[in-house]
Amino acid sequence: MDPHQIRITPDIGPRHALAARPLGLSPPLPTKQHTLAAWLRHDFALARTWDDLHAALMARGYALDLGRKSLILQTLSGQKLWSVDDLGQSYASLTHRFGAALPQNSQLTPIAEQIESTPRIL
Repeated sequence: MDPHQIRITPDIGPRHALAARPLGLSPPLPTKQHTLAAWLRHDFALARTWDDLHAALMARGYALDLGRKSLILQTLSGQKLWSVDDLGQSYASLTHRFGAALPQNSQLTPIAEQIESTPRIL
């Protein structure tokens, strides 16, 4: 087996690397709670505005959606994953830090416009 063909998925880890994945395909996005929390912690910490956070999450393949009771992290295809509270990020603390509540979706750059122009960071 060629070592350059081994792909490690973030949810599985190095002990269970998937060797059958073709080289051109990127690994699947992590969706498990603790994996996501660790993977996105840096993006949440560095964001200074809602637009910063939105851009960082978009680059990784995620978006935010304001649910009935909390802020929800979802994939760009719309699959709802976890509330930001479940990932160790408080919507209230983000609102306080950014100085405003999450703007309506129309005030952030629409997801459809950014999907093609934003490279995914893995």
